[in-house]
Amino acid sequence: MNVIKFLKSLNSNLVIAVTALIISGCALLLSLQEIRIMRVQQEATMYPHLMLGNSYNSTGYGWKLKNGGNGIARIRSFKISQNSVFFKDWQDVISSVSGGKFSLDYNIMSTGKVREVLLAAGEEINIFSVRWTELSRELEPLTTSLNIEICYESLLGDTWLLKDEIVNEIEEGCDIVKSQEFNYSM
Repeated sequence: MNVIKFLKSLNSNLVIAVTALIISGCALLLSLQEIRIMRVQQEATMYPHLMLGNSYNSTGYGWKLKNGGNGIARIRSFKISQNSVFFKDWQDVISSVSGGKFSLDYNIMSTGKVREVLLAAGEEINIFSVRWTELSRELEPLTTSLNIEICYESLLGDTWLLKDEIVNEIEEGCDIVKSQEFNYSM
């Protein structure tokens, strides 16, 4: 009985106003959730994904780096090592893996700049390639033990480390140690 009296005593304008306020609050919460979802989707369209691969064909072999993601990758750090020894340049790499047997011949080899490069989605760069010769055929199996480590970031500042062909997101950013960086010009 008391409920019926209470409902009859309510002003219809007040009921409409309270209902409109509740609906507006729900719409605001829904809009905020939609904005959060859109931001996550936008970030997902800006994530790079670098892939390092060997390249073999009838003219020679080498390594290529490709951005298979859908965002631009900024390469911050590039290191090549073997047994915890970091190399400074390609001459250093070739001399070390061959035990001093081979020297660098730019007539049969080409290299590309890697560090501080912006690599667009779908773009591929040549890190190192060499034409087939008797010496390069001997050199090729010696290079399989090299460790290549590439630290890169998205335009949003998210950072990843490509090491041993595995990509892991890292929180602390790229660890740039100048003495370990490949082709680092001071």
